[in-house]
Parts: sequence; structure tokens; C-alpha cells
Amino acid sequence: RYNKEEQFLIDEANKWISKQPFVHIYMPDVSDEEVYSICKILKYKIGLDFVIYDYIKSNEASSSEQYNLLGAKTDFLKNRIAGELNLAVLAGAQLNRQNEISDSDKIARYISTNVMWREKSTEEIQRDGLKCGNYCARVELNRNGEQMAEDEYVDMMFDGPRMRISEAEKHKVEETPFG
Repeated sequence: RYNKEEQFLIDEANKWISKQPFVHIYMPDVSDEEVYSICKILKYKIGLDFVIYDYIKSNEASSSEQYNLLGAKTDFLKNRIAGELNLAVLAGAQLNRQNEISDSDKIARYISTNVMWREKSTEEIQRDGLKCGNYCARVELNRNGEQMAEDEYVDMMFDGPRMRISEAEKHKVEETPFG
């Protein structure tokens, strides 16, 4: 159901992707050492420099075991993959009903930067305007640099049917006494 222009863009993107050193490995039950070995091999074989780990989880039944396992997984990604192999790592984590990182304070304790990406409320969309997007991203914790204030966020546009995420066309700018 794509028009000719959209089909052209898809074809061009597929051509570009096919020439890139991208690797996708689906391994739902993988050990840390297997992940480490794969990353190390790919670093030297294709120049891997960025890892997306989807996502920090554990299948343990006990919440206390889960708490420790999620912290250990985060520590592994930070120290072994990012640290020893010098690879950038982006990992997702589930949220609980209070919109906090689910099941483990240890994830928050061990990560370097926590970015929350969320849908804007109807009130935020009305206040900011449609050109300021329907989603937003906010740096909630950053041990590597500046943090954002509670009311600050980057306006994002999420187009679900086309699976596109982009920075919004316009951002709401607060008036300050300095201009």
C-alpha cells in the first residue's frame, strides 16, 4: 500500500542497509560469555562499534533473584562490553506501572545514562503544539554530562504506521529574561 515515492525510499534504504556492517542475531537464551565472544569477534571482523541489546531482562521467578540478575546483566554490559571491548551499548529495560525501571534499582545504579522515551499527554501536545511532536525523550540520569530539568524534554515525532521516529520539526522554547 505504499505510493511510488514511499516505495522508492524503501528500496533505497534497503540498498543502503545491505551495504552496511549491520548484524542482527536473535538469541533469546544466550549467556553473557556468548554475547561477549560474539561482540569481540564482530569488533575485529567487521569493525563493530555499536551494540543494541534488546533488552535487560531475566526469567527468574523470585523477585530478589531477578533484582540481582538484572543488576548483574547491566554491570556486564557496562563493564565487559562497553568497558573492556570499548563498544557503545544501547539497552532497553521495561518499566513498571509507575513508569520507573522495572524490577531492579540496580539497573539505574549501574547505567551511565538513562533516557526515558514516552508518549506525550494530550495536555502536553495541546500546550506545545502539533509541530512539537507526539512523543518526547528526556535524559533522567547522566553520569557522563548534563542532566535535564524535570520539565525539559526533546520533542519527538513518532509515526507508528511507518515506524519512523524523528526529532520534531519545532520545539517549544520558553521565554527567558535573557532573550
